[in-house]
Amino acid sequence: MKHLQTGESATCSITARNLWNATGIEVDAGEEYALGAEGEWCDACIKTTPRGYSSAEAPFFSRILLPLFEKLRRRPADKWFVLVGAIGQNEAATFVIGDGLPSWKPAAKGELNCFANDVRIAYGNNHGAVTLVVKRVR
Repeated sequence: MKHLQTGESATCSITARNLWNATGIEVDAGEEYALGAEGEWCDACIKTTPRGYSSAEAPFFSRILLPLFEKLRRRPADKWFVLVGAIGQNEAATFVIGDGLPSWKPAAKGELNCFANDVRIAYGNNHGAVTLVVKRVR
């Protein structure tokens, strides 16, 4: 497990198909981190970035079906495929990372885990990965 010192950063790959991606980075409660993500991953054939996409932004053929499943997403109120983080695998304490958070202070100490926001049973058609950079600010 990598424990970052002030000013140090670490990079990891977050795979779209994994229900949970362990980053191998341990964060400390109350300390400040900057998170940044880039790249493309795919929800079936829909390419997107860590910012994710709304049902209305999906290709025409998906706009009819996707709204029917929005409430089943792991974070129902947030976009499809937005990058999400959590300390450990605590589904109740997830937070949106998107393409980055310039200032994030974890509420608990533990390993940072991430995932693409999707329906739990639909990860099998996901592919690709985005890159996450975590920097300890102080």
